[in-house]
Amino acid sequence: MKKQTVLITGASGGIGKEFAIIFAEHGFDLVLVARSEDKLNRLADGLREKCHVTVHTFSADLSDPNGAENVYSFVKKNGIQIDQLVNNAGAGKQGQVIEADPETLRGLINLNALSVTLLCRLIGADMVKAGRGKILNVSSLGAFIPDPYFNVYGPTKAFELFLTQAMCGELKGSGVSVSVLCPGPVKTNWAKNAGKADSKMSKDPALIARIGFDGMQRGKLIIVPTFLYKAERFAMGLLPVTARISIIRTWQKKLICKSGQN
Repeated sequence: MKKQTVLITGASGGIGKEFAIIFAEHGFDLVLVARSEDKLNRLADGLREKCHVTVHTFSADLSDPNGAENVYSFVKKNGIQIDQLVNNAGAGKQGQVIEADPETLRGLINLNALSVTLLCRLIGADMVKAGRGKILNVSSLGAFIPDPYFNVYGPTKAFELFLTQAMCGELKGSGVSVSVLCPGPVKTNWAKNAGKADSKMSKDPALIARIGFDGMQRGKLIIVPTFLYKAERFAMGLLPVTARISIIRTWQKKLICKSGQN
């Protein structure tokens, strides 16, 4: 059987890096995408040596409106068939909508929503032509709740959740499965980069990636990893919206204060 190739965005660290390791250990060739070319190359060299797989790297900024098309052009130019796609790249930034820099908002929406949609469109269409493929979009528990002070992150993650569900309906019978991974806080640099402290509930990114990989391979639609995150989602769903807003607002403000932000 021909070896399969996976494309992973945001692969230079965190959950994306762990996905790269897991796929390589399972014998997949890889196309790794992130902004940091140096980190990608170090990761690629290690995976080639340890797992004896082919690894392509491509430095791209998916907050750029043309980022997704640039990734797809790289894939086509090099004659690579993508069998599985992990849309992992994403970011958030603490603050209020009315105070946020418009360019920052635009970049976050491009990264978390536009690039995901376009890669699903471009690579997904190739998968349908081939009659097989798997797509995993990495969303968040924030997709299920209002998220004061992380106002763009939650809605864009909800967009990923509903985009995946819509595609599930559209691709039925095509041989292509779509899944969405919705973790809570994870022990990466994400929180620091977003301007808040890590939560005590943060989980190991290797664990989250492993659960996401297993669910993706089984074609599971919505993957909420760990009992803790499942319980949180269930409990929040029982509360009125105003109560959810109040709880998350207090929690986020506490994490922002712990990080030294105003």
